Amino acid sequence: MKNEALIIIVVAILLIINFGISTISTGISPTKKINSNLTDYTNSDVSSEKTETSGLNLKQGDIVWRWVDSETFPLFQFFMHPLICTGHIGDNYEFIEANGVKDVWIVTESEQWVKNNNIFDFVYRVKDEIASDTDIQNAIDFAKSQEGKKFAPLFDFTNFTFHYKNSNPNDPDDNLSDAWYCTELIWAAYYNQGIDIDSNEGSIVMPFDIHTSPYLDKIPLEGD
Repeated sequence: MKNEALIIIVVAILLIINFGISTISTGISPTKKINSNLTDYTNSDVSSEKTETSGLNLKQGDIVWRWVDSETFPLFQFFMHPLICTGHIGDNYEFIEANGVKDVWIVTESEQWVKNNNIFDFVYRVKDEIASDTDIQNAIDFAKSQEGKKFAPLFDFTNFTFHYKNSNPNDPDDNLSDAWYCTELIWAAYYNQGIDIDSNEGSIVMPFDIHTSPYLDKIPLEGD
């Protein structure tokens, strides 16, 4: 009970801080596409063609959520951690994530793993009227282009500073621009397509900000 109470307090503090700094400008208008200022991350050599056989209602670009690894991050075991689906072959699904142990990496998991570890019985999917198939593919290509980059936590407890979000991994004025925390990577993937899934458009992006995005639909993980 003490651990759960501590976690609730920490979550509440982070949420309050998040809302408190939401008016700090990131220097980028969320209503404008910014690809013209960045490298073209669309990679024609990255094939996303997968078989149509799938036991789950899970598509490319969908966001799934699992608990943070309690062994790696014991204090934050009840925080939600997102992965973005890049495709599937049969009942194996490929994801990319920014992970505190593996950094930014691509991982393949089984259908059963997804069922067991998705903390909800649904996934988040960008609405059809918001994102085209090309937008989805380009978001995936952006995320894949960051494979191998370092993980940087949302909050650095060694110096008590936040890692402000930045969608430009080549920003010379930000020494953490090419390091990512989990929600930041997924936010940046879509933001570079002109789609801001951070609901409060603040300077950090937390799981709650994505959960409340008006641009996402909740889709059942199984069934229609």
